Amino acid sequence: MLSMKVKLVSAAVVLSILFCYSCKKTKTTTTTSALELAIIANIDSMKGYYAGTTSGDSVYYYTDTSGTVKYGIRSFSWPDSLVVTSADTASITVVSRTYTVTFPYSYYYTSIDSVSYLRQYTPGDGGYLPFNAFLVDTANGINHLAINISYGANKHMTSNFALYKRQ
Repeated sequence: MLSMKVKLVSAAVVLSILFCYSCKKTKTTTTTSALELAIIANIDSMKGYYAGTTSGDSVYYYTDTSGTVKYGIRSFSWPDSLVVTSADTASITVVSRTYTVTFPYSYYYTSIDSVSYLRQYTPGDGGYLPFNAFLVDTANGINHLAINISYGANKHMTSNFALYKRQ
């Protein structure tokens, strides 16, 4: 009886050893597609220092002397500079005197003539967007960036920049 148990245990050990060694170890590697490489190259080509103008308007509310709440609009425009960096292969950060926006590569589109579009937004209740930003790049043409930012319905800015130095 004992020799039968030893034979069964030995057979189980041998089978498990054979099973373990028969499995091939595979190495999984991730490859970057040609489209992903093109997106990264196009966006990385935006990195640099830009000079231009930021302008916009904002709505403000006040109470007049009769106690009635009213609103006004303040418009602004000033010379501005922009620094575009990309610390990783998933996003690009735009830093201006007025704002900082990180655009993920997940919303990326390049149309004819290599015009690139990036978008960053914050969804709110009922489809309302309390923050919405677009970046349009014409890097193949005139090295120009246009950025439109909306903070809800109360503030809107448009920045137009021309490249003056690559990073």
